Amino acid sequence: MLPLFRHLCCGWMGGWVLEAHAPERCAGQQVKLLARGARLTEILKQGQFQPLSVGEQVASIYAGVRGYLDTIPASDVVRFEGQMLASLRENGKDIMDAINSTGELNDENDKKLGEFLENCVKNFA
Repeated sequence: MLPLFRHLCCGWMGGWVLEAHAPERCAGQQVKLLARGARLTEILKQGQFQPLSVGEQVASIYAGVRGYLDTIPASDVVRFEGQMLASLRENGKDIMDAINSTGELNDENDKKLGEFLENCVKNFA
């Protein structure tokens, strides 16, 4: 697995590289994991002098870790995140305020955030 990992991650400065023949060498779950890793790498990139609140960071990472980004092409993840955060600031203020004030994601807000992200993914164009 290590040589395969080196092969897929060659040129780390250029980002994740998943060449055409790599899926043949990997089990399906490994390909999904690498694809999710590529999306998480994109979501973790933060613009210079563009700080995010704790709630915004939680929402972005939650979207990636929980698989909401799996259907979004990696090249569109940053655009999706921008749209999602703008919508969250406008329509999910209660979720953001709760996370920012407590620093926690309780069960109620977990459910609300999940439903919110499902809608964002569904409406992403």
